[in-house]
Amino acid sequence: MADETSSKLSTAFAAAQARQPTISPSPVGLSANVTQQAQDLSKFDYPGEIDKSIDSLKEASNYYDSKRNEPNVELVESRNEVFRLRAELSKAEEHLKTVEARGTFLDQFANAVTRAENTALGLVNSFTRLVTNQLLENRFGQVVHVGSVSKETRREMLLHVRLSALKKFHISRDERNDQENLYRRAEAVFGKLTDLKEHIARDQKENAKS
Repeated sequence: MADETSSKLSTAFAAAQARQPTISPSPVGLSANVTQQAQDLSKFDYPGEIDKSIDSLKEASNYYDSKRNEPNVELVESRNEVFRLRAELSKAEEHLKTVEARGTFLDQFANAVTRAENTALGLVNSFTRLVTNQLLENRFGQVVHVGSVSKETRREMLLHVRLSALKKFHISRDERNDQENLYRRAEAVFGKLTDLKEHIARDQKENAKS
């Protein structure tokens, strides 16, 4: 069926070439030469223009007939290349977001210092609760919630040496993130964490139940 259609198309091309074309007084859709000034239109090669259009159409038809049963390898490969590049771009964009989220080297240093300060503060608060519970248990012979004791008892407990000793590990908030202050804050929190580790070990050893 396809060969029959192709044969008919070739026949039509031959017949078209044998006929004398009738040209409209205002031809539309031809090459740019058709738009010349009126005085040049008499010199325009209408038959030549028609022949070029017919040849181009025949060439496209013949090319299709020779390729219609073959896969368009160039198209497939081009699409695959686009898909590959899009995937790489998406991966690169995700990596960029990760890098941007980390910030500059100074930002990363500032974040690390802040995390260390928050960790120290959290550990001091946690150990304070542990010591408080141990003191209440020693006083009342059982585990007692701090909220169930009187204010006077709570004030007395705050004076206990085990709790008052933890005040020295307090870290003052400092949001200055310039290089000089970051070095100072890093050195301070390093010392606090090191001393806190030793203090907790000593405290628990001295107050361990026999």
